Amino acid sequence: MLKPGIIIALFTFSNAVFADACMLESTQKNFPNKSCMQNSGTPAAIFNDFCGGAADEDHTVTKVDKCPPKSLATCTIKLNGVNGTFIQYIYTASLLPMYKMVCSANPAGEGVWKQN
Repeated sequence: MLKPGIIIALFTFSNAVFADACMLESTQKNFPNKSCMQNSGTPAAIFNDFCGGAADEDHTVTKVDKCPPKSLATCTIKLNGVNGTFIQYIYTASLLPMYKMVCSANPAGEGVWKQN
């Protein structure tokens, strides 16, 4: 089961991954989860820190050039004290309420939720 802090954990892990976006996917077939975070003007070094590593043993993080289109919702996060934003694309319907809550109460910065 997805741990409540998984989204926050993605924002705090720090490994060297260089991409304009990263895909977070569940490795558990019985509990799918898919989201993608894309850089929108944040300095590359900061984004790479936020987008690095695997969130936990049940999820993988893969660098991609751009997040896939047709997400169910997005969370645009303006980080505290940093120019630029991150855009998180959500693709798993069952997790929309949790993602919405984390977006609006994110300690990393101000989040704006948009359901597509």
